[in-house]
Amino acid sequence: MNGSVRLSTTSTYPSHNEDQRRLKRRGPSTATTALAIALDLALAAVVLLIGLTVHPALADAADAEAASDEAQAAPDTERPTPGFYATPERFEITPPGHIEPLHFIGLFAVDAGLGPDSVTNFDGGYDITDARLAMGGKLEQGFGYFVQANLIQSTPLLDLVLDWTGPHSSHADGGGNDSGAGFGAGLRIAAGYFRTPFSAELLIGAPNLDFINRSQIVRALAPGRQVGIQIDQKLAGNAAVLHVGAFNGNGLNTNDDERLLYMMRLDGKIPCACGGRETTATERANGLITPNIKTEWQYGLNVAYSEDDDAKLGLGLRDRFEGKRLLSGADLRWTRGNVFISAEAIYGRVAPSGPGGGRDVYGYQGTLGWTITKMFQALLRYDALWAGSLASDRDLAIASLVMAFSKYVSVQSELRVPARGAPPTPGGIVNLTFQF
Repeated sequence: MNGSVRLSTTSTYPSHNEDQRRLKRRGPSTATTALAIALDLALAAVVLLIGLTVHPALADAADAEAASDEAQAAPDTERPTPGFYATPERFEITPPGHIEPLHFIGLFAVDAGLGPDSVTNFDGGYDITDARLAMGGKLEQGFGYFVQANLIQSTPLLDLVLDWTGPHSSHADGGGNDSGAGFGAGLRIAAGYFRTPFSAELLIGAPNLDFINRSQIVRALAPGRQVGIQIDQKLAGNAAVLHVGAFNGNGLNTNDDERLLYMMRLDGKIPCACGGRETTATERANGLITPNIKTEWQYGLNVAYSEDDDAKLGLGLRDRFEGKRLLSGADLRWTRGNVFISAEAIYGRVAPSGPGGGRDVYGYQGTLGWTITKMFQALLRYDALWAGSLASDRDLAIASLVMAFSKYVSVQSELRVPARGAPPTPGGIVNLTFQF
């Protein structure tokens, strides 16, 4: 057959010669022939009349059926069709049940350091600090999820979150904040393993940190990532958001003491349109950022309490802590155009079980940042820690320069000079980061 279709030409009617033979035998009269022709013409006329009458109705029915089929086949604009989309510029995957394409994130970082460990926070030489891959998606009915892993860690899992977000209000105040009412408006519920709502710097993701490392007091006392549940509620749009949560208190481990770490944070962002000017064409051509375009205040207040049998504290305060923890802190950030000032202070009352009583641990950081151009940013920080007998007290003065070659690749260099409680030898760190 070779893939072709063959049509048969064999007819069941007599051949032309056979008809001639029959006519000769029958010898039809002229009147009979005329009558047959007249009947044929009348039948053709009737068929034509019926065709002209029925055809518009059939056409209308066919058009209606086609329109119905098209309506059924048309995709619902509120629910994108699952699919795969890829071009040299974009790569999108929308699995079933998702309302938008998946989000993929990657972060790879290498550090090079020279100086005392107490100053650089790691042994001199080179260190691969991050090899992260993350994926997030938004599902129907307000659900979503986020998964992140760091491939260089013995326990790679960094985040595993399933959350639900209430509907957004259609009303907004002058600052663009939601201000309407309704069930679930401004509400978010999250469960899983993630960063707890304590400390502004803890809640900033690694790619967006001002410095290579978080401040000493944040690494010492902030509870970090925990397994638990968290509820966020907007009280006045983005100007006031309340976060409350209950967590295991011992990281990714299961809760082996039947006690929880309780936490609460109130934070917000308050924009202020305070003067400013438009960027000139020359400034835009040189990549300069418009100064004094807007002013924004960010603030945060947090408190946490737990009774622990097997908790891990940061910065070497104690390998496994047994006792009571009471933590409190506040943070503030002021941004005006390409300049910002930030500060954060945390106090902790750590009371180990047994003799000796409680210990006070506290510290603060103050930071000044200036974005010179789109490529360069200069930063200064004073970082102080008082740990009593639990760890060494030390202050560090840090100067940093960030070079952003693109939105994917950046290099940050830091000079760290001990100001109190550490060897007087300075140290330096260079960080190379690639992200997408």
